[in-house]
Amino acid sequence: MGFREVVFPVDYDRPYGLASACFMLLVVFGEIQGLGFTAVGLLAQRPDLFFDLQFAIAPAAFLVALAASAAVWLKHRALRQHIVRYTADLSSTPEVTAFADRLATRRPQR
Repeated sequence: MGFREVVFPVDYDRPYGLASACFMLLVVFGEIQGLGFTAVGLLAQRPDLFFDLQFAIAPAAFLVALAASAAVWLKHRALRQHIVRYTADLSSTPEVTAFADRLATRRPQR
């Protein structure tokens, strides 16, 4: 599994999995820490205060990032099961099969 498949799994027809959720957790955690440092360290010109408050900022940032990545992972998991069920229902009709065949011939190949 390549790096791009983890970051953009939908583009490669792969499910949004646990690796993508973990990557999102790290990115969101880094963004929250960066925003905190920008606000307190650069704009308030108190980088020492930012580093002194890391015992409170880091766990809070991790919990927010964990909640965000878990919510996105659970949402994609629920949607994946729904889409598979919905697609299976639609694929039995001849109109949808003919339309899918027409789209497959027009779709540019990768």
